[in-house]
Amino acid sequence: MTGSGYKLIVGVFALVCLVLLGLLVIMFGGSQSMFTQTYDLNVKFTHGVVGVQIGQSVTLNGKRVGQTTDVDFWDPKDVESGIRVVVAVDSMYPIPQGARVNVGTSIMGFGKPAIMIDVKGLGDAPLLPTDGTAVIEGTMIAVLDQMLPPEMQDTLIGSFEGIKSLSEALRPVAANLDSILQQRDMDTVDAEKAVANISTLVQRFDLVLKNTNVLLADPENVNNLKTTLANARVMSERGVEMMGKLDAMGDKGTTFVADATELVRELRGSVDKLSAVLNEVNKATSAINDTKGTVGLLLNDNRLYEELILSAKRLTAALEEFRETMDVIKKEGFKVKM
Repeated sequence: MTGSGYKLIVGVFALVCLVLLGLLVIMFGGSQSMFTQTYDLNVKFTHGVVGVQIGQSVTLNGKRVGQTTDVDFWDPKDVESGIRVVVAVDSMYPIPQGARVNVGTSIMGFGKPAIMIDVKGLGDAPLLPTDGTAVIEGTMIAVLDQMLPPEMQDTLIGSFEGIKSLSEALRPVAANLDSILQQRDMDTVDAEKAVANISTLVQRFDLVLKNTNVLLADPENVNNLKTTLANARVMSERGVEMMGKLDAMGDKGTTFVADATELVRELRGSVDKLSAVLNEVNKATSAINDTKGTVGLLLNDNRLYEELILSAKRLTAALEEFRETMDVIKKEGFKVKM
């Protein structure tokens, strides 16, 4: 092979490589619209848009359906009228009326923002015209909206409001806690010029520990403490012994109560018997008081009483005469007449 033929082959190969490279750039660089039929869609960003450039891909539910072909003011004479972004949409994908274009802000500040067509809830809506006159609204999605759904944002806002209310409610508690933790002197508290708090409590506890340390450092106090503990132990043992005796006394008391109960039961029987005797005596007395019986007649007859009185008087007179006769006999002697 001659040198000129070799150069020709190398040149053809290089040309083919350049053509293939161009095709790859076109295919993966977002210029596929030159091989497909598209229609223009005008997107109006009333409040402006950041980061959108010509040649960026536009997606619909994650599927690439077109790319941006122009970015300019909506009205070049009025820069506050908004931004116009022209999107070349593949004619295979008609867009319903009411659709919106959302541009996601770059979270880290690097790279191109995502451009998405939102058609949620527009399934039965009429389609936009494909003659290049269609206009839809476009908005920039805030970084927070990209990171957190609106529902979660509402939940967080409610949580923050609750935390705010809690902090306001805890403010008096914090003030009281600050008052409790303030540095105060015991002398001021003792003089009733301030209220005791944790600071004075710690001071008093420290003073108690110091005094305790002083007491324990004295050998005599240690010996006294040992003696006191020994006496306490003896008292405890005696207390246990006394409790045992009290327990025994309790048993005896139980026996005594049982005997007393038996005695009361016997006394009750005796009382019942005595009551029966008294009832019989009452019946006899009633019978005596009754004038129908013999004893009743004797006791209730007035004549018998008078006769008994008269007999007693006569017996008394006879006894007097007998006494006088006996006195005469003693003085004169007993004389018998023959």
